[in-house]
Amino acid sequence: CIMLPPRGKVVMSTKSFLSQSIHTILSKGTGLILVFAAGIVTARWLGPEGKGVVALYQALAMMIFPIAELGVRQSTAYLLGKNQSRDAEVYSNMQGIYFVVAVAAFGALLFAYSATGLLTKYGWLMALVFGAVVPLLLFESYHNGVFISKKQIERMNYLVMLDKFASMIFLVALIIFCNMQVLGAGLAYLFSRIICFSLLVYWLKKEIKISPKFNWDIWSDLLKHGILFSIALFVIQLNYRFSFLL
Repeated sequence: CIMLPPRGKVVMSTKSFLSQSIHTILSKGTGLILVFAAGIVTARWLGPEGKGVVALYQALAMMIFPIAELGVRQSTAYLLGKNQSRDAEVYSNMQGIYFVVAVAAFGALLFAYSATGLLTKYGWLMALVFGAVVPLLLFESYHNGVFISKKQIERMNYLVMLDKFASMIFLVALIIFCNMQVLGAGLAYLFSRIICFSLLVYWLKKEIKISPKFNWDIWSDLLKHGILFSIALFVIQLNYRFSFLL
């Protein structure tokens, strides 16, 4: 007797699994090389102080980011795979959570910049440029749950590579040729995220309807499955980034 998968379920073949695994390894490897190259550019043209300022802006953002994720990507993928009859409701309420959390995370990040003296020393423009990256990252993270549930891992990998290539190009253009220093680095990372955001929205418009809703039952399902993962990731990030704050 051969057991067939339930109608509507996405089943990944061994060939597809291997293909996506290789694609992920290659994209991660390429990303690491480009991150290393970007580090050389920032260290060479910004100097120790400039690179340290960029690192502090990013460290604060990356400490808040895992908390703001709330594990929603994983819980979205879980709920979509578990009960496809309410996919549209899960999509909409996931987006509702995103909009609330993105505003809160952005405000918390500006407060962190103020508390560490970055806002006073470097002004609002720098804070807004570096801070705006977090809502864009959150949008991608939350909606990656849709791609995971549909076994479209290659799209997530394309976004990783696109981000790293674009940020490298913008870093060279804004830091080396335009001599915009720390602000140029912030703009480079922001512009690369905007490009990824645009591509992501283009893909999503073909898959789901972007219409935030607020249903507490679904919100609680999404949050209770994801919040423990979010706390664990925050502890890992805190341990890694703590040295930047000293």
